[in-house]
Amino acid sequence: MDQEIASFVLSAAKPEILKKPSFISEGRAWSDVLEFSTQLHCALPVLLNIDRSEWNSELSESIRLQFDERLQRERLTLAAFESEVDSALFLIIGAKISVMAMGEMSYGKRYYTEKVYRPIQNVDLMVPGELHADALRALGKGGYRVQGESSNRFSKVELARKIGGPIVSIHRRPLPEDNEQVAEEIWSRSKEGLIPGIPRYVRCFSVDDDLVYLIRYATAHRLFDSPVLLNDMHFLIESEEFKRNGNWERIVWALSRVRANAGAWFALSLLRSAWGTEIPTVVLDEFAQRTGILRRRVLSRLSSVSALFPFQGRTLPWYVRYRLMLRDSSLDAIRSRKSPRQPGPPSPELG
Repeated sequence: MDQEIASFVLSAAKPEILKKPSFISEGRAWSDVLEFSTQLHCALPVLLNIDRSEWNSELSESIRLQFDERLQRERLTLAAFESEVDSALFLIIGAKISVMAMGEMSYGKRYYTEKVYRPIQNVDLMVPGELHADALRALGKGGYRVQGESSNRFSKVELARKIGGPIVSIHRRPLPEDNEQVAEEIWSRSKEGLIPGIPRYVRCFSVDDDLVYLIRYATAHRLFDSPVLLNDMHFLIESEEFKRNGNWERIVWALSRVRANAGAWFALSLLRSAWGTEIPTVVLDEFAQRTGILRRRVLSRLSSVSALFPFQGRTLPWYVRYRLMLRDSSLDAIRSRKSPRQPGPPSPELG
C-alpha cells in the first residue's frame, strides 16, 4: 500500500490526467497521501489534480472537506505571496533600482499553463551588486527586516515585514557560488515584460539562463527534494518561449562551464523518461559523455521517481552518495556543504 500511495502522489504532482486509485474508499490512505505530498512540497498540485479529477465525487465527504480546507489554505498562501511581490517591487522600483524577478514566482507566472499549480515558498528578486545595499534600505523603509543569520549574506539577504510572514530574498547574484561576472552576464541577457501580472520593466532571466539556474539549483542546492522542481523544468522546456528562443548549445556550454554536467544529465534524462518532456537525444548524449560512466551508473539507480522520492524518506547514506554524484566534482559537493562566509563588505543596516 505504501508504494501505491507514493506512486499516486508522484503521478498527481505531474501535469497528467489522474487515474482513480484502488484505495479511494480508505480514509487512512488519503491521510498518508496528504502527509507525503506535504513532505515533498507538492500538496498544491496534488490537491488541485484530485479536485479536478473525474472521480473526486466518489471520495467520502470528510475527506473532501479536509482536502478543500487544505486547498483553500494553499490558495491563501499564494495570494499572500502575490501581495508581497507587489509590495517589494513597489519599494524597489520606487527607489529607481533595476530589479529582476527569479525563481518560483517567475516560473509559475511565465511558464506554467496555470500559475495556481506552482506553490511559492518565498519571493526571489535580484538587483545589481552595486545597488544591493540601496535595495535593502528601500525595503527597510517599507517595514522589512532581516530574518535570521545567513552564511551567504553577501550573496542574498532574506527579509520579512513580520516574524513568520512571507520571505523576500534579495539576491546580488543567482547562487552563492557565482561571482559578480556571472551576475553581470545574466543581466546583459535579461529580458523585460515577459512575466504576466508584474510591471513590464521588471526584468527576468533569459529562457536559457532560467533553465541553467534551475538545473543547478535543483541538483546542487535542493537535491531534487520535490517533484515541483521537475514540473518547473518541464513547463519551461515545453513553453512556447523556449521553443522560439531556447538554445541547447548555449545551455550545454553554460552548464559545463560551472561543472554541472552530471546534474544536467540526470535531470534531463528523468524529465524525458518520467515526465515525457521533449529533450533532444544529442543533448543527453553530450551530457552523458561529459558525466562519465561511473557517475551515470550510480545516478541510474535514481532513474525512477519512486527511487528519487522514497515513501519512507531519504537515509543519510542516500544523501551522502547522491550529493557527491550530482556534482561533477566530489570536492565541489563537499565545499558546498561547508557554506563558507563570502568575503566582502558587511550588510548595511536597514531603514
